[in-house]
Amino acid sequence: MPPRPDPAVIELDGVAVAVVRRKMRRLRLVVLPPDGRVVLSAPKWVARRELIAFATAKADWIRFQQARIRALPRPTPIDYVAGEGHPVWGRTCTLAVADGRGRARVALDGDRLVITVPAAADRATRARALADWYRAEATRAIGPLIAAWEPALGVTVAAWTVRRMTTRWGSCTPRTRRLRFNAELAKRRPELLEYVVVHEMAHLVEPSHNARFKALLTTHMPDWHARHAELAARPITRRLDAG
Repeated sequence: MPPRPDPAVIELDGVAVAVVRRKMRRLRLVVLPPDGRVVLSAPKWVARRELIAFATAKADWIRFQQARIRALPRPTPIDYVAGEGHPVWGRTCTLAVADGRGRARVALDGDRLVITVPAAADRATRARALADWYRAEATRAIGPLIAAWEPALGVTVAAWTVRRMTTRWGSCTPRTRRLRFNAELAKRRPELLEYVVVHEMAHLVEPSHNARFKALLTTHMPDWHARHAELAARPITRRLDAG
């Protein structure tokens, strides 16, 4: 008899867990805003019974996070118009829109974040210009941090990139020594960016989040717990995940 196909959804006492097969090495369970949808990503080789056992073990955690997410206020729509508040390195700046020719440009002028675009530019154009600016800001800040922390941690980063990430602040592939960072970090305090950089670089020493990894962070950044908590208090998309 051929094996039964993986279920599209695992039902756990009224909680639906969507199953998605990906090219990855371990199971990953996420709870997504705004309604608390649950997705279990898994390697193709993991047996169905293991998926069910993993999700069942996380049932209480899932319900807790669903209740937490549903209690959060809904995010305010962003229109990228003059007068809106936009975060830049931990402070709120007022958006100003100026008329100009050619490619859209963004500049920080004190507490004003100025987007210069043609008068006919639509919301998507303004949003893209601001996203590109955040990416450039994060890139500018990350380079010196990596250079400073490489000798401190005794590691060498082979390559790193900055991009918009919807579920993580950063990621690391120890085998290739490549790091990836979320452009959204340019919205948070510089100390939080530094924490993410050190966190991902520490994975070049210890790939897992075990006691050795935490001890390494404590040695080099004694207040990392507080920085982590500040990031976790306001997730990227108010999504929480369990390793």
